Amino acid sequence: MNSEQGGDVSWRERWLDEWRRLKALDWRRLELSEAGRWPMSLRTLVAILAFVLALVAMVVGYLHPLSQRLVELQRQEREVVADFEGRARELAELDRLKRLLVDLDQRVSERRRMLPDGAAIPSLLEGIGQVAKRRGLSLEELELRPARPLELYVERPFDLRVRGDYHAIGGFVADLANLPRLVTLHDFSLSPVEGGLELHALAQTYSIGDGARVADSTPDAADALVEGS
Repeated sequence: MNSEQGGDVSWRERWLDEWRRLKALDWRRLELSEAGRWPMSLRTLVAILAFVLALVAMVVGYLHPLSQRLVELQRQEREVVADFEGRARELAELDRLKRLLVDLDQRVSERRRMLPDGAAIPSLLEGIGQVAKRRGLSLEELELRPARPLELYVERPFDLRVRGDYHAIGGFVADLANLPRLVTLHDFSLSPVEGGLELHALAQTYSIGDGARVADSTPDAADALVEGS
């Protein structure tokens, strides 16, 4: 116990002695070449100060540029990730659009197969005559009008007139809608005649291509169908 008290007194005396030496020190006469004879407390303070200055210099001169570089790299990383995510979304959208394009192309191909070209008009008219015959109708008129070329397709109108009973005419109209070629009815009228009803309509079919050449043989084919019925 006495030794511990003696040690404490010794340390206090040393620090008091160092404190007195610091107070008595003429700071203006300090020279770096005599640093070895400076008080221990002063040398300790100077060493601590030098360490702190060196640490600050290292932080400012080395670690700070590294931190700035790290911030820049993190910013570039965010930009790259955002660009990658954007391209991934575009790629997913591109795949969806490709599938949609394939689906639309198939639909267009199907619709185009429903549009006869000029050479298929006689067979279409013949098919309409056969439909009327199967329904027991009298084909009174099937006459082509001049084709009307439009920007994307050609309208090919024709006058259609058939006679028969109500149910036969209704079935005939339904059969026209189910033909492999597209045929639409416009400005139609239904009037009573002797022995039944008469349907008079402006029918139209459509084709893609040059509508200037409306086959001259098609009117002949239509006349032949009417005469044959």
